[in-house]
Amino acid sequence: MKNHSSFPFDSLLILCVFVGLGLAWASTSTVVLAESMVFLLPGLGWLCRRYGSYESFSKVAGLAVVLLALICLPIINTWSALGLSVSHVVRDFSRFRGNLATPHTGADALPPPVREMRDILQENPEIVEYQLSGLLAKDTLIYQRSVEGLWPRKLVPTADHEFIRISELKQRAACVEVARGTEVVLVKRP
Repeated sequence: MKNHSSFPFDSLLILCVFVGLGLAWASTSTVVLAESMVFLLPGLGWLCRRYGSYESFSKVAGLAVVLLALICLPIINTWSALGLSVSHVVRDFSRFRGNLATPHTGADALPPPVREMRDILQENPEIVEYQLSGLLAKDTLIYQRSVEGLWPRKLVPTADHEFIRISELKQRAACVEVARGTEVVLVKRP
């Protein structure tokens, strides 16, 4: 039987293993992941050598590599973010419910051009359909967020009112300007 009396040394090795796992969990790059291996593998090796054999080291090291691979997959981060979000909802359900019932909650997360479009449409409640210029429609973020942020108004390709960038105003000389923001202009097509 082996002598296991050096408690501080064993604690240091276990600490190395946990530091390595912690760095691997928090790694945002391959450099940090490599740094975690500097702590993890020697710590595991010394523990296996002390309490077992080299066969147990290969098993533990293989298990550690599989564990690190699973930890570092993007899906794990997605699941942890989802779990964190659900835990916030469970802890403060009344706030979550209030956000669902409050109009324009989360509108501050929209890109600035879409916020301007929303403000312009709020000032013109008679406009129920709009379209985006080719330049705005090519920007997928603006396109997607305008559908989301301007709802219940609808994006219709044949609508009379069109949002354009200010730089496109000279090309739309035949259109009538309805409202202007700092980045976008709402025009009525002839």
